[in-house]
Amino acid sequence: MSPNIVKMIAVHYANRSGRGQAALFVTLDAAREMVDARLAVWSKGAKYINLTKTEAALAPTARSLKMGPDVMDGCVEGNLVDMACRDSWGGLRAA
Repeated sequence: MSPNIVKMIAVHYANRSGRGQAALFVTLDAAREMVDARLAVWSKGAKYINLTKTEAALAPTARSLKMGPDVMDGCVEGNLVDMACRDSWGGLRAA
C-alpha cells in the first residue's frame, strides 16, 4: 500500500449490522484505539467496527460546546446563560 493512502474504517452503532450506511468513518489507528479502549469491537473479518453503546446511550453535546441554533435563539431571547456562552466564545477568538 502506498504511504499516501489513508485507510478509513466504517463505524456502526451497536446492535446494527454492517450492511447499512455507516455512522462515521475513522482512520485505522483511531479504530484500533477505540477497540483498545473498549468503545468498539471489530466485526468478523475486521472490515468495520461496532460501537459498544447504543445510539441512545451516547451523551448529547453540551450547549456550551457548540454554538448551534438553540444557543443563538437563546441569545436573541435574552437568556443570560446563552449570552454568557456567546461572550466566552468571542473571548476565545480574540486570544
